[in-house]
Amino acid sequence: MTSTKKRKSAPSEKDRAGKKQKLSESARNTPVARKEEPAFPRGGASVLTPLEQKQIQIQAKNDVLFEQSTGKKAPQNEYENDENDSDLLNKPDDTALKLKRRPRTKSKPGHAAQTSGGKRVRVEGLSYKRLVPGSLVLGQVAQINQYDVALSLPNNLTGYVPITSVSDQLSKKVERLAEQEVEDDYTELGDDDSHITGVHLNTYFAVGQYLRAFVVATEKDASNGTKGKRHIELSINPRQANSGLQPSDIIDDTMIQASVRSVEDHGLVMELGMGEDTVRGFMSSRELGPNVDLPQIREGAVYLCLVTGLSSNGNVVKLSADTLKAGNLKKGHFLTNAPNID
Repeated sequence: MTSTKKRKSAPSEKDRAGKKQKLSESARNTPVARKEEPAFPRGGASVLTPLEQKQIQIQAKNDVLFEQSTGKKAPQNEYENDENDSDLLNKPDDTALKLKRRPRTKSKPGHAAQTSGGKRVRVEGLSYKRLVPGSLVLGQVAQINQYDVALSLPNNLTGYVPITSVSDQLSKKVERLAEQEVEDDYTELGDDDSHITGVHLNTYFAVGQYLRAFVVATEKDASNGTKGKRHIELSINPRQANSGLQPSDIIDDTMIQASVRSVEDHGLVMELGMGEDTVRGFMSSRELGPNVDLPQIREGAVYLCLVTGLSSNGNVVKLSADTLKAGNLKKGHFLTNAPNID
């Protein structure tokens, strides 16, 4: 029995056409894979074109010549990439830092600083070092003690007004009390002085009251060339609080300090500390402000007053101690014209 081998017949043209059709249909149904560029090409091939390589070489030569001639680092060109440079990843950009930094100009305190727009005056804040005797400050009554009054000053400073630096009327009253006590050995006073039974500062001032103060001293118990303790002594006496003012400087809507010289039926006769013969003040009972009664006011009390007008001859100044009136912005009680700028 002989083995017979079957010969495979060659594919016909119809079979070949059917296979091609099937391949084309499968290619249509399958998605086309995106051809990605290799991240690291083999054989050391460069991703740069020959023209770009030539431009980089020329730029490198120019940078070397620039650094040798000027001694400065060459500016960055368009072919340098900081993101791919490992040496510059953690290094801050010097150009950005220079743009952010502003030049600092040293100027002495209190002096004018030169700017592009002109001169600018620097106003310093009030501090203990800048507070010198002879200065005028605005304070508010914070505490009333037996022998002095504590005034709250700007920037958390506190000054003290002794009982002898309030007004001339109160100082005379204290002197009379001291003399009478020495003579009578603390006995009762006569009928003429029966209204002087003592001095209580809480009847002369109110907490929250604004006053203009004159700085007398900033140290206490300084002797034998030693430095004393910090203690701001103030005076609210109109003679010192109005220092520098002349009668010609008093105009409408100015603020002036005055002490009560006498209590009258319809108002108060005020002393401005400029001399009795030159000018004096008068305050009507209607200008005392809210919650203030005329019989409660004592001679020697001090008020920071608003000038509301002058008499025909200019010797009497009309005053107002109403803080609501002085602070009313709608009526505009603020200075618009000044006789001088001193």
